This record gives sequence, C-alpha cells and structure tokens, in this order.
Amino acid sequence: MKKFTSLFLFILFGYFAANALTWQKLDLTKAGGGTINLNISRMVLENGKLYAATYDGIWVSPSGNGGDWEPFGLQGEKVTRLSFGNLKLALVLVTASNDATKTTSVLYKLNGSTWELTNLNPDKLSTFGSAYSEFTQIRDQNGNDIILYPTWGNGIWRSDDGGATWTNYPQADTEHGKVYKNVLGLHVFPGDNIVYGTDKVANNNNYLIYSEDYGATWQYKHVGKFFNPYAVYARTYNDKKYIYYGGQNGSDGAIWRSEDMGTTWEASLSAGVEYWECRKITGSPNGNLYSMASINNLYVSKDNGDTFEVFATGLSIPSQSDRIANPPAADKVFLTDVIATDTIVYLSTAFREGIYVVDLETSLANVSKNAVSYTIKNNLLRVNTSENCNIQILNLTGVQVSAYKAHSDVTTIDITNLTPGVYFLKVKNADNSITINKFIKK
Repeated sequence: MKKFTSLFLFILFGYFAANALTWQKLDLTKAGGGTINLNISRMVLENGKLYAATYDGIWVSPSGNGGDWEPFGLQGEKVTRLSFGNLKLALVLVTASNDATKTTSVLYKLNGSTWELTNLNPDKLSTFGSAYSEFTQIRDQNGNDIILYPTWGNGIWRSDDGGATWTNYPQADTEHGKVYKNVLGLHVFPGDNIVYGTDKVANNNNYLIYSEDYGATWQYKHVGKFFNPYAVYARTYNDKKYIYYGGQNGSDGAIWRSEDMGTTWEASLSAGVEYWECRKITGSPNGNLYSMASINNLYVSKDNGDTFEVFATGLSIPSQSDRIANPPAADKVFLTDVIATDTIVYLSTAFREGIYVVDLETSLANVSKNAVSYTIKNNLLRVNTSENCNIQILNLTGVQVSAYKAHSDVTTIDITNLTPGVYFLKVKNADNSITINKFIKK
C-alpha cells in the first residue's frame, strides 16, 4: 500500500491542534448507584442504547451516554462476547466440567426477558474451544436465523434452529495443514450476506475463510505467513469491494488488504510493534477505517488503509510491566472493542479504564478558525470565495462528500441530496491558505 498523509488530517489535527480529538471517560455509574464492572469485553450499540458485556453480566445505558446503566441480564456471569441481531446472544465463561482448573464457554439466547442456555457445548468441556471466540449470526433466504460459532481445534459449529442443535463443519487439507480447524473468528458485515472468518492453519500460515451460503459450505484463500489472525473486515470503498485482514505481526504489517476476494493481498505499511495485536478492524463504506491494536491504541486511516494515525489523544495506556505485574496477570490485552459511527466512537478496555468515548459532533463542531463565509437558503449553499479556489464538503469524519472549483467570488452549491447532519466546508485558496467551517444541512 502506498504512503500518503491526508491533507485534511494534517489541517484538522495539526493546524487546529486546539480542536484535536480527545478521549473522554464514559460515566460507568449505575442508575441505582455504584458502577458497572470494569472488565468490559464487548459492546453493542443498538437504537442509541449502549450495551456492555462485563464480568458481571450485561449492562445497558439507555441514553448511550453512561451514568444510567441498568442490568440487562446474566448478572454474576462472566460475559465475554455479544451478538445482537435478529437474536440476542451472549457467550459466557464457565468452569469446565472435566477439569476444574480450566474454563470453557456456553452460549445464552434471550427469549423474551429471560436468558436461556443453548445446546452449544452442553457438557461444558474444556476441550470444546475458547470462551473468547468471535461468533456471529445471519438470517438465510428462508428466514432461518443461523448461528455460527468458531473454535480453536474443533472447527466451525452451525445451528439453524436458535441453538437447539448443532452441526460441525468438516475440516479440510491444504498444502499448509488443516483448514476449518483453528478458527479465531467469524463475522457478518452490514449490507453483505457473506460470512468471513480468520483461520490459522500451521506454521503461522493464515487463511481467509468465507461462506456464500450462510455457513452451509466454506471456501478458503491463503493470506500470508504471520502470527495470530484476529481481525477481518469487508466493505465497499470507491465502488470496489475490499477485505481487510489483521493480526499480530511486527515486520510485514498488522493489516493486509485485498480487492479480489482474497486472491492477492497487499501488506500494510502500518508495520511495527505499535500495531501488534490488531484485534478489530471496522469502518464504514467510503469512510474511515479503524484498527484497534489491543495492546495500546486505536488507529484511523482516511485513505483506505494506506496510512494510519492515532485516532485521538488522552488514552491512559498501561505499560507492559504494569500489565504483567497487575491483574489480569500476563495479559497484554488492554483494548477489547471499538464501535465507530459517523458521529461517535466508543472504545472499551479490560479491567482498568472502563469505556472511552469521542463525540465527533461535539469535538469537531468548534472548528471555525479562519471561517469560510457562507449562506444557506432553499438547499443552496452560497460560498464567498475568490477565483480558482478549491472547495470541498467533508463529513464529520473528514471524508470528502463532494468537491468544486470556484470561478467567481460566489460559488453556489446545491446540497439537496446531502443527508441531514453536520458537515465541514473547506476552501483552499489560490495562495494555498486553507479555511474551514462547519455547516448544518437540515
């Protein structure tokens, strides 16, 4: 991938340093007093409500702003993963029945207001798989809700009846060893009916696995030889379908990218120890791309993964020695999940810091230094410019929505088709000076 530094990133986060994005701590106070458990393993944002999976069950902030947390079930249980879709599912860490010194996972499903145990791993065997598997769900063409659960060593499990019965997909031989055996995660992304997964075969050979028929059958593509493959993400960017693959690697890059469904891959230039443990990649079509490096920080790319920058300041990052000396002992994972929308970003942590948040509307709405003079009437944006200016309209995350060339002192732009919300108006003058202001499309 090429090296390229976004001009907007430089202007917004450099020139307007006073307005740089800064993490804030989300209030973890319960509605009834006290605070929720600090070991937050996963989050879900649904209809403005923020759900948190903790080592004391699931909690929900109805406002999404914290300070009003209410119990959502499984209190007292160590909830490690969530999947909210047509079904509400929660993975719980329990003591293994065959070895009291080990743990394993069981899966719960919400039925009305009651969480019920499914038949995944009914004997609670430690040999079944990890309690930290990234499982998923998808509705098939017949309206059946399919649950897909990956394991390390026992492959992929599939249920088409809400978790009552499960089938195990057969493993297959490749030139590097067994595929569909050590599967770290399965994922479904908005607007995409393909199920994607990360598979570690042997000798650090990692594979993209995917299913185009709701997990009934699977295909695979070799990605590269590097360490644990934790993350996969798919989206459309500039009318092309891209797949991103991430993991733990400090020499060749922690993020890889393919635009031909995994046949060929580009190693990201985001190599280096600071990007190790890339455990989640997320973003939006034609928007920002986020990489969560779980040992230290959240990074953002505005150029489709060519380059990455630290997303925001103010994150309290524990040292490696502190992580080893203090609980959870020898666990280098610090960041556990990220949710990113066009208006807000949440970042959860294990044991220490709770949840961080950046409200993009609040953080960036004050960018007004050297403001552009403009008026809006009847969906016509009239910008006072000089000849040969370059005008851009950017969304809240800095992604260009449209661009224009000024040929007179006033440029009129029809914004009828813009989605209502907050935007930035950026003008680069003939002398290369830049002015930025925000405007609201109603």
